[in-house]
Amino acid sequence: MTDLVYVYAILAEAPATLPRGIDGRTVRTVPEQHLLAALSDVPESEFGEEALNAGMADMHWLGPRAVAHQEVNQQLHETSSALVPLTFGTVFRNDERVRAMLREQQM
Repeated sequence: MTDLVYVYAILAEAPATLPRGIDGRTVRTVPEQHLLAALSDVPESEFGEEALNAGMADMHWLGPRAVAHQEVNQQLHETSSALVPLTFGTVFRNDERVRAMLREQQM
């Protein structure tokens, strides 16, 4: 199974602790220059484009994941001085694509 990278937020500094993410997954950070992305690895079988679109129409699937997304951003907000939360379902193919997005945000 292939994993994708689910991004919760962009941070200016690393928080002291990182919460658990969607489906209890580990939240980690990927740095690029002066920014970091808070993210989790998620299965492509659930978060690939077609599966994610189907999940968005299924409240039983969407509800707990959307709540977890909000809880991660709330906890990051409480432990970080600068935070830009991203919308639910922001998914990248790999860490390098996340780094490219962070570089673009700094230009």
